[in-house]
Amino acid sequence: RPARQAEASRLLSRLTGGRYPELILDADFGLFMADGGVPYELARFSGGEQDAAHLAIRLAASRLVAERSGADVRLLALDEVFGSLDRERRDLVVATLESLGALYSQVLVISHLEGLREALGQAVEVVDVDGAATLSVHNG
Repeated sequence: RPARQAEASRLLSRLTGGRYPELILDADFGLFMADGGVPYELARFSGGEQDAAHLAIRLAASRLVAERSGADVRLLALDEVFGSLDRERRDLVVATLESLGALYSQVLVISHLEGLREALGQAVEVVDVDGAATLSVHNG
């Protein structure tokens, strides 16, 4: 628990531009986020802030499992993690994911969010045209 909490806090700080530097896991693994040093239940925060906290805890768990198992996990797949984020927070998440390049050689992000492909290094867009899928590759 302490290692997961420390890693999640480090990631949350990056995901929120330093605004929220601490996630707390209680003895039952309940998740709290500190604001001004005071822990609060996640329900107190906006949807985007809650999503950042959940992403931080998931990334921390995946890193710790990979490290402890000795596995060389090089792929990170995320599905719809940008939905409730405003543009500023979305840009922070993209920058944080890019900084994880030393840990993951590939980061796969699935999203229906318009305009996200410009923020990513490379994007594959799948479009349904009359029941047929078309693919196009975009380099950020």
